[in-house]
Amino acid sequence: MSESAVQLQQTGKGLGRMDAPSGAVIAFATAPGKTASDNTAGRNGLYTKHLIAAINTPGLRLEDVFKRVGAGVEKESAQNGGDQSPEEVMKLRSEQPFYFKGGAGTQVASIVPEPVVPPQPPVRPVAPVTPTAGQTLKDCDVCPELVVVPGGSFEMGSNAAEQKKAIAAGASKEWTDWENPQHRVNVQSFAMGKYEVTQGQWKAVMGSNPSYFKDCGDTCPVEQVSWDDAQEYIKKLNARSGKQYRLPSEAQWEYAARAGTTTAFSTGETITTAQANFDGNYTYNGSAKGVYREKPIKVGSFAPNDFGLYDMHGNVWEWVQDCWNDSYKGAPSDGSAWESGACGQRAVRGGSWLDIPADARAAVRYRSDTTFRNNLSGVRLARMLP
Repeated sequence: MSESAVQLQQTGKGLGRMDAPSGAVIAFATAPGKTASDNTAGRNGLYTKHLIAAINTPGLRLEDVFKRVGAGVEKESAQNGGDQSPEEVMKLRSEQPFYFKGGAGTQVASIVPEPVVPPQPPVRPVAPVTPTAGQTLKDCDVCPELVVVPGGSFEMGSNAAEQKKAIAAGASKEWTDWENPQHRVNVQSFAMGKYEVTQGQWKAVMGSNPSYFKDCGDTCPVEQVSWDDAQEYIKKLNARSGKQYRLPSEAQWEYAARAGTTTAFSTGETITTAQANFDGNYTYNGSAKGVYREKPIKVGSFAPNDFGLYDMHGNVWEWVQDCWNDSYKGAPSDGSAWESGACGQRAVRGGSWLDIPADARAAVRYRSDTTFRNNLSGVRLARMLP
C-alpha cells in the first residue's frame, strides 16, 4: 500500500491527527494535512524506506529510530523540492527502553504481546468433613474410641417427681437438691468416649497404672485418678495425637447419658444389674434386686445406650470439666463447661460399682477435690468436631 493511501481520520487532503492510547505509539509519514511521497523511483515510499533502514540498525531505542527516520525523510524530501516532515504521537509508560533490534548486551523488548493467561479461579480450601451422628472415630493407636453424639437440646437436672422416687430409693436429699433447677440446654454435636478410659489406654500414654483393681485387666476402667491426673493424661494424649481431647462438660455428659430419653436412666424408669454395674442389693422404682460385684468390670459389658455409649450408669464415676456449683442457678445454657464457682472441686457423674441405683441416675451429680483419688472414679474423654 502506498503511503499516500494511508488516511486515518482524514479531513480533506492528507492525513488527519490521531491520538495514541496509553502505552502506544502512532507514527505518521508526514505532518497532518500533508501528503507523503510515494517515492515512485523506489520500491517503498520515502518514509518506509528510512523506517526499514532505522529498524534494522542495532542498538537504536524506539525514540532514536523515529528521530533518525524524521531527519532522513526531511533531508531527502528537501533535496527533491518537497517538505515532508514525519510526526509521532507517543504515550509510552514503561520505564524499560524498547529496541527493534538489539546490539551486543542489549535486552530487546518483544513487539509480540505475551499471551494473555486467563485468570484462574482462586483456590478454595477444602472444608473439613464433619463426621455424622453415630460414627465411630479412632484418632491414634493409643487414643480412646469416640462416638459422634448428635446435637440437640434437653432438660438438664431432675423434676420433683424423680427426686421423690430417688429419696425413697435411698438417695440423699442434699444430692437431689443439687439437681435443681431443671433447665433447658442446647448442645452442639461433639465426640464422646465410647467407653471409659481403660487401664491399658492410660498405661500406653502415662507409662504407669494407678488403678487399685489392677488385676481386673487392661480392658477395665482406670480408677484411682484425680481430676488433675486426668488433665495431665489429656495433655500428653493431645501432644501425641495432635487432637484436642478434654473432659466433657457436665451438660455434655448428661445429654450423652440420657441419649434422647427423659427418664431416670437411659434404660427407662428402672435399671437392673444386667444393664449396669452398681450395688444390686438396692433397687429403684420397683426393680428386682441383682448382683453386687464389689468392683469395676470390663468396659462394654452391657448394651450401649441409644447414642452408642457404654457404661454411662455405674462402673466408675466420671470426672467432668465443670467447677462445682451446688445448684444450676446461672449455669450455661449452651452446653459449655461452667468454669466459675468452687473450682478447687470438680463434678463427677454416673455413679460407680459401689453405689445404689438411685445414685447412678443420669441427673445425679457429686463433687470431689481436684487432687482426690479413690477406686471409684475414672475418666471418659470428649472432643469437639471436626
